[in-house]
Amino acid sequence: MSLRHLDRLFQPRSIAVIGASAQPRHVGQVVMRNLLAGGFDGPIMPVNPKRTHVAGVLCYPDVASLPLVPDLAVICSPPDTVPCQIEALGQRGVHAAVVITGGLRHESQQHGPELLNRIRAAARAAQVRVLGPDGLGLIVPGRRLNASFSHVEVLPGKLALVCQTAGLTATMLDWARPRGIGFSCCVSLGDCADLDFGVVIDYLSQDPATRAILLYIENLTERGSLLPALRTAARTKPILCIKRPHVTAPPADAVSVTGALTTPGAVADAALRRAGALRVHYLHELFEAADTLSGGRPLRSEALTILTNNATHGQIAADEVLSSDGQLAMFSPETMARLDQALPFAWSRSNPLSILIDADKARYASVLEILLADKAVDQVLVLHAPSGIADPDEAAAAVVEAAAKTRGNIITSWAGGSTSANARKLFAQAGIPSYDTTARAARAFLHMVRHRRNQALLIETPPSSLAGFSPDIERARAVITAALAEGRTELTATETASVLAAYDLRLEPSELGRAGERPLILGVTPDRVFGPVILFGEGGEAAKASRDTAIALPPLNPPLARDLISRTRVHRSLATMGDQPEATLEALGRLLVTVSQLVVDLGEITDLDLNPVLAGAGQVRLCGARLWVAATNGEDRRRLALHPYPKALEERVTLRDGTLALLRPIRPEDEPAHQEFFSHLTPEDIRYRFFGVVRKLDHVQMARLTQIDYDREMAFIAVVLDSEGTPRTLGVVRSITDPDNTHAEFAMLVRSDLKGRGLGGILLRKMVRYCREHGTSEITGQVMPDNPDMLRLVRRVGFTTKLHLEEEVVDVRLRLNDG
Repeated sequence: MSLRHLDRLFQPRSIAVIGASAQPRHVGQVVMRNLLAGGFDGPIMPVNPKRTHVAGVLCYPDVASLPLVPDLAVICSPPDTVPCQIEALGQRGVHAAVVITGGLRHESQQHGPELLNRIRAAARAAQVRVLGPDGLGLIVPGRRLNASFSHVEVLPGKLALVCQTAGLTATMLDWARPRGIGFSCCVSLGDCADLDFGVVIDYLSQDPATRAILLYIENLTERGSLLPALRTAARTKPILCIKRPHVTAPPADAVSVTGALTTPGAVADAALRRAGALRVHYLHELFEAADTLSGGRPLRSEALTILTNNATHGQIAADEVLSSDGQLAMFSPETMARLDQALPFAWSRSNPLSILIDADKARYASVLEILLADKAVDQVLVLHAPSGIADPDEAAAAVVEAAAKTRGNIITSWAGGSTSANARKLFAQAGIPSYDTTARAARAFLHMVRHRRNQALLIETPPSSLAGFSPDIERARAVITAALAEGRTELTATETASVLAAYDLRLEPSELGRAGERPLILGVTPDRVFGPVILFGEGGEAAKASRDTAIALPPLNPPLARDLISRTRVHRSLATMGDQPEATLEALGRLLVTVSQLVVDLGEITDLDLNPVLAGAGQVRLCGARLWVAATNGEDRRRLALHPYPKALEERVTLRDGTLALLRPIRPEDEPAHQEFFSHLTPEDIRYRFFGVVRKLDHVQMARLTQIDYDREMAFIAVVLDSEGTPRTLGVVRSITDPDNTHAEFAMLVRSDLKGRGLGGILLRKMVRYCREHGTSEITGQVMPDNPDMLRLVRRVGFTTKLHLEEEVVDVRLRLNDG
């Protein structure tokens, strides 16, 4: 759907270079040189009306003169020619283009944005997928495709790199080349006239050649499809990101304390964390974390065992782990007894486990065997300091042998230079992560911990409303509407108390504070990119001074609320403070979830300060509140970066044979039932749906189908319970809407043994109603000409049909709303 024609971009069989040149250092000359030098296995056709040949290859005056229709065009011509070139490509049947041409944003300053909009409009009208303009280009080493003006050769590998500007992409490739780091592909997005982070991540999440995806995000002016794509991809492969915050200070125009405590960098961290991506801060961390996460096994616990021949190195690693909220493993009594027997008297008898500077291969081997037999030991950081007493290569060999026998993770750091070089080669050959310093090795473990925690957040899909809780939404909205009618954006104390009371939140006088209660702040503020965010942390008069806060994106459920609390320093004191600390934390969690519900329900709320919130003795009390509002602009459903499960869209339906089914949006936990549903499809129905032969959908593909964002993407399934109470999927209809909400593309499948019971019509009409109610202008799809049942169904629902002989498909279209 949104990935249409991307195979022609990433896997072209022929290429045209528009604006190819023989002039040294001209971008058109460098692109031609890179394509030819890369050994691309297919026709490369330069286009330039002023030349007969370029680099010894016959040149053509224009796109219309090309002897065949290329899969991909690389455009290097002047800025004002780009829209016309894209139109010409569309007329010729070319559906993918890399626009290298730069300077469009600065083209006479006045006309730059207009030119970019013309490129975007031309690409949409011509159905040409455009990468760029103003990027470095595209490199796919495994296919010998170098459609870029990169100055360095890129090695093949399993990492995909996605950057924005050409300069930064070139810098990262230059940094990676001498370190032997290879890539499955390198994508420079440029000005994102068409393809953005979200679309490219969606494609790479399904690319079998890509083991991990690396992102360098310089600037996000709108979130687009980024978070939904990240959430889908992160379930199947590691996503590592450097996000450069352009603004590190809170906005100067913040009206609330919450707004004054919220920085764009912290919001970006929260968004990426919730999407399952791991954010790092330095270039070397990006590649190190990718190596650790893509090669390691999933963690079963977060406790690290440190094994070292030098106590100082072990303590450095332990300090790094413990200072970042990591944990050290506790050995069982049986393990301690076995270690006592195997080690000299002077061993450390604790974790870090120091086995002394004279530790040889046999000692490393015996200790690793004992440790890895302990169920409490899941991951081991093995350290080695050089000395003239023991051979570092033999110790490394012991680690390699142990790693081959364990289900856990082993990370290594062999200190020193030339004396440890061979050991590092042994680790590299065995696929064991190895780092040149102890601190870096410890941070690699922490990357694994943070990734594990982010994965846990990823599977949390909060409901659209709290179970057993019925706030008086209309009462709260009436108060807000009255204030807005008077031209006010801040509610009075009485109005604020009334809105909160509608959600069973009661304000108490602050002078009733009791000894031992901890003042906290809980608030809401808008972010320019990610919409409303929720802040929690140290409150009262110390709020701005301590800056002990954490941020999360709504909606929240109890696990997500508990995670937000845990990311503050104040959490440690709350967990051990006074009477009933656990009850206090539970009460705080309920408060956070209730405030999240308030934000989800009432789009008019911009800022909210609950300060102070006094916590202790098993309860929380609200002792101060201020609330700011603004009129909504009709796009309320898109203000949330993450959408809750839309339970309101569930409905019961009856099929023609009397079967009662639940029609509802799909959920991540539907993957097993969806796999079973697929097994009931005939090869013909699979061909009708996927336009080809598909024998089985793997976990990556199933995750893409069952884990959606409920905004630009929607999928409804019909479900029944079998005799054992297990849900069975009978059919599914899904749609993806463009960012402007003008066009939705749908696809549908019904179990082959359930045809003729009216389910197809029920599903399709459900999707049409949904798109119409959300203001989508039209819904379209493609049907194979030899699928008469589907063609009859869409015509009954009101779609028009048009046969395209060249593509051998029937386009179906239904107008929903004007605009």
